[in-house]
Formats: sequence, structure tokens, C-alpha cells
Amino acid sequence: MITPAYRVLKIQGIPVLLCLRCDRMSAHPDDLRHRYCGHCHCFLDTWEGEEVALRRLLAAASIYVRAYQFQTAAPDGIAGASRLLRTLEQVLTPSR
Repeated sequence: MITPAYRVLKIQGIPVLLCLRCDRMSAHPDDLRHRYCGHCHCFLDTWEGEEVALRRLLAAASIYVRAYQFQTAAPDGIAGASRLLRTLEQVLTPSR
């Protein structure tokens, strides 16, 4: 799930993009159109948010540990570890 990292406000009738990462604002038409923060250098409609990214990283670490355990102890060894590492790749790849 993508967490919105911006709000579009109207200040004195002018639309303004507010970045929720750095709390800066931009009234530039291209920033508004593309939901882009020049200070953070990122597109805010695809930014996941720190909490979501942390959960994704913790899940990845758990999968990595299980892959290591499979490699050293499981009957299918490397094959089991490879399956878990493919799952790790899926967990780390943000959904769009």
C-alpha cells in the first residue's frame, strides 16, 4: 500500500503542493502535475512512507534468516533457500 506523502492545498486561491516528508511547499505547475518535491528529490505519489518501508525491511530480514537456515539445515538446502530469496525480492519490490 502506498502512503500519500503530500497534500494539495489552496493558499489565496493558488494550488500548492505540501510535501509531508520535509514540510516544504511548491506552487510550481510541474511539481503539482507530477507530485514532485524538489527538496526531497522524489515523486511523492510513489513514496511508500518510512513505516511501510521499515515493515518491508523487517519482513525481508526474516525471510533472509529463514533462507540461511534452509541452506544449512533443510533437506532441499540451496533450492529452499533460493525460493525464499525470490520471495525476499518480491517483498523488497514496492507495489505500484
